[in-house]
Amino acid sequence: MGGLDVASTRDYAAIVLGEVLNRESNEFDTLLRVKGLKIFEHQSYTQLEPKLTEIITSNYVVNCIQDATSEKAFAERLQIIGLPIEPLHITGTVKEDGVSYVLQLRGAGKLGISTRGPFMGELRRQMAEQERT
Repeated sequence: MGGLDVASTRDYAAIVLGEVLNRESNEFDTLLRVKGLKIFEHQSYTQLEPKLTEIITSNYVVNCIQDATSEKAFAERLQIIGLPIEPLHITGTVKEDGVSYVLQLRGAGKLGISTRGPFMGELRRQMAEQERT
């Protein structure tokens, strides 16, 4: 599984990959493990597309949600070339609910975050910041 946020005019594009693991053969006792995070400096979609394609296909991602609030056309383009992209219009409420759910998973010990990778420290810092607010 994955999540994708594409920069529209400036800023960064980011993709995070994860996997759902069942623990102790109990389908209700699952763990979401973050496998990796990649952040791209702002670049054109034609430059970004092959990089995302490589990441998604080489990691066997079966579903990737893209924040398509302002970039639905790019999500549709990725679907046309065969990537498993699901566009999602992110509103303030959806974002708050998503952050709350991730924090709930983390508090219940059901969210594992890798300690490796160049951006994992940044991900942990941002999560800690969300917990304080």
